[in-house]
Amino acid sequence: MISDIDLKVVVDMRQLTEQKVHCLTDPWSVDAAVWEIDTNTLTTKKIKPFTDYFHQPFTEDVIW
Repeated sequence: MISDIDLKVVVDMRQLTEQKVHCLTDPWSVDAAVWEIDTNTLTTKKIKPFTDYFHQPFTEDVIW
């Protein structure tokens, strides 16, 4: 469900299809990940962990 993602730490989003979106959660945290949300069913799926920026300085340009 949508409650699996802490929405207050979503840093970026990408639309994949008319009903699917990818969300990147706080890339500087240990729990950073890319999530997929189905906007029709509001189900979520963790696509992959995202630790590329863990222990790195803040930047506006996160490449994911």
